[in-house]
Amino acid sequence: MLTERKTRRSALPRVVLLLTMVAGALTALSAVGAPASALPIRNVMIKNYATGECLSRPEKTTNERAYIAPCSDGPRQRWSQMCADPFCFESRIFSLVDQKCISGAGTGIKTVVGVYDCWSTGGRDIWRLQVSAEPPGTFRIASYVYSNQCLDVPGRPTVDLEPCSTSPGQFWSIVSP
Repeated sequence: MLTERKTRRSALPRVVLLLTMVAGALTALSAVGAPASALPIRNVMIKNYATGECLSRPEKTTNERAYIAPCSDGPRQRWSQMCADPFCFESRIFSLVDQKCISGAGTGIKTVVGVYDCWSTGGRDIWRLQVSAEPPGTFRIASYVYSNQCLDVPGRPTVDLEPCSTSPGQFWSIVSP
């Protein structure tokens, strides 16, 4: 019994050290470019930092380009997030109008971004939300399939995939309706 108590006491500092290391690693993940792991986002508008306009879905039902427009709290600007992995590091962003997903519609750089049936584009509808320290309260929406490609507003009003950078058009924030 005495030996068992000593073993438990000697193991306690190792457990504390391990928990401290895990906490430090989780803190480091909250730095710039880290995935935003949280509960799924529901019924929000996604506002572009550079333009002050919101991500919008076209009026047609599918296979049409996403664009930005003045934030209006209309149904075509309402989005929710569906986790694509257990920790919600990757997710699908879908319209509340018809549950269609934002998806890359091409094969690489300068790929157009449209609205398609979820799960129909070979993973091109999966995104990583990368929290940013600057500008505060913003994040980038990075493609899961296309390495280092982020949602961007290079030429209004359309939304494209461009190489991830510090371009203001690649930063977005959540706006509650």
